[in-house]
Amino acid sequence: MNIPEEFALCFLGILVETGKTALIKSATEDRLTQEDTKIHIENLRRAVSEESYFKNQSFAVSLWIALAHTIATNKGVKPAELRRAFENRLSEIFPAPLAERLFRYTFKVLEKRYGEVKSHEDAIRELEEHRKNRRAILTKYGCLSQISPTKTRLRGTDTWFVPCPQCKLEKRCDKNTKKFHCACGFKSAYPFPLDPAA
Repeated sequence: MNIPEEFALCFLGILVETGKTALIKSATEDRLTQEDTKIHIENLRRAVSEESYFKNQSFAVSLWIALAHTIATNKGVKPAELRRAFENRLSEIFPAPLAERLFRYTFKVLEKRYGEVKSHEDAIRELEEHRKNRRAILTKYGCLSQISPTKTRLRGTDTWFVPCPQCKLEKRCDKNTKKFHCACGFKSAYPFPLDPAA
């Protein structure tokens, strides 16, 4: 199987961000076994040279997002346990030596690159750029449609106001309204029965 490195690196970045458990859950919904999932991950890893992980800015952002997700899902946990949780996240996907290198690299990048971030806008801009780059790669290889989805507007149920026969307070009704209840205590079937006196 000949997978382009750019594509494989993009998917591995997604996998690092979401975690292997999310992939397994998705794979079981698609009726893939855990063995199939392992094979797919292995094929993706084979398509990427080890040094590409450390040169690709988008993959560095994926590591940053994965670390943030690990911290967010393990609130109140000691730093040593957070370290293990993040190491486990990486070692689920990569062989132990590479996972360790990526772990160290994540903190090196955080100190160097993200220590320079002056404001939230800088971080947001970088995340937006990351999203656009990923979308371009996935579109290029046919994983996403090039036509942006149109927003479908679902029309709600038509409603109207009906005055209470006793107190004249208006209540909202629709075609499914069967009983009319008012705050004044008036209760009746809806639509109101015809008045025989009229």
